[in-house]
Amino acid sequence: MKFITNKTLDRRTLLRGAGTAIALPFLDAMVPARVRAAERSAPLRAAFIYVPNGMIMPLWTPSGEGKSFELSPTLAPLSDLKDDIAVVSGLNHHLGDPLGDGPGDHARAQGNYLTGARPLKNATFARVGISIDQRIAQAIGDRTRLPSMELTCDRGLSAGSCDSGYNCSYQSTISWRSETVPQPAEVDPRRVFDRLFANDGHSAARTARQHRRDRSVLDFVVADSHRLANDLSAPDRMKLDEYLSAVRAVEHQIVQSGKFSVPAVPNGSRKPATYPDNFAAHIQLMGELMCLAFQSDSTRVASFVFGREASERTYASQGGNEGHHGISHHQNNPAKIEVLGRIDHFHAEQLGHLLRRMKSIREGDGTLLDSVMLTYGSGLSDGNRHRHDNLPTLVAGRAGGRIGTGRHVKIEDRLPMSNLWLTVLHNLGVKDDKFGDSTGTLTQLAG
Repeated sequence: MKFITNKTLDRRTLLRGAGTAIALPFLDAMVPARVRAAERSAPLRAAFIYVPNGMIMPLWTPSGEGKSFELSPTLAPLSDLKDDIAVVSGLNHHLGDPLGDGPGDHARAQGNYLTGARPLKNATFARVGISIDQRIAQAIGDRTRLPSMELTCDRGLSAGSCDSGYNCSYQSTISWRSETVPQPAEVDPRRVFDRLFANDGHSAARTARQHRRDRSVLDFVVADSHRLANDLSAPDRMKLDEYLSAVRAVEHQIVQSGKFSVPAVPNGSRKPATYPDNFAAHIQLMGELMCLAFQSDSTRVASFVFGREASERTYASQGGNEGHHGISHHQNNPAKIEVLGRIDHFHAEQLGHLLRRMKSIREGDGTLLDSVMLTYGSGLSDGNRHRHDNLPTLVAGRAGGRIGTGRHVKIEDRLPMSNLWLTVLHNLGVKDDKFGDSTGTLTQLAG
């Protein structure tokens, strides 16, 4: 029988050394001994991932319903994760429709996505509504060092006129602290890493010097980590070692990417607004940072924009030499539809990479993925016709058993997307009566 002591490790314990502070992963030692044998539950988290310009819906939508469903061609990269996801069909963002405002569907799609509110059409002033991630940050952000985390691989303009006279801020982020204050997203993984692991007052310049000396942040906390390890059980020592190895691996990727110059931009081409230059590597690196943020309980809510609306990024590896936005207006051209299908498939591959990483991280009696409610989707369904109904939506993770996965949920009543956001709120313990234009929660997703 395993011996259980009465000693409990504070969940906010940090490894410290020379201007560096590293939060710990969730360890068994953080659970009070009196409940450790019965239940070892990790904190619940929420994550929101956005992809732009709609989907090829016939290639996205699974066949069948409930647990008797088959993944679609677009979602085929998630075949080994089928039991960990729920695909939801039939949710809508009616407030993204023109409603007399004319063109500007891309601005409305991204501005409306996490807010469930109507974006004001004005080039100099933005107004929409608080986003679901920031409402969660308001409610539980004081439990972690960072109230929330906002990531992107496609930085947009934060001011001025974009998309038919809408303020550019609608397309620069999906997070809004209030109806008039956008929450900027970070595109540079270096800055995200420093925010997670640099101690208070540890300047960016000092971190850069440290990197130039090829010194890892772990080099400064090694003594503290050894002292802690001596007091941990063997399983906890293994978790700590795996976590610190992941920190070192991510840091190494960031440092290595900085040793190579960005390739020159050919004449007539547009420099990609990403770093690193390889898009898949950038997405995966940001995903690793999100995992580290959750694993260390540095934050419990994150948003991640793979690409902004109306992005003209090219996907040469998927056969797309035309910008994504341009080709999304395919006008039923079979060749363009085929390329768009491959782009959607590529995005699903990146989602799969992130979900597998979460599933590989052990926490309590389960995995990091078990404690997360992650949503993935777009603010448009048909990018060719700018449709805001039947939005492509996927939910991953079980939110500690509150979500029933391994199913295709068909919504027949044209319910608002905000009903999903209200469900996320309730699952994280925030019992608001309403969010955005919600009419209730999605009981169809209950575990």
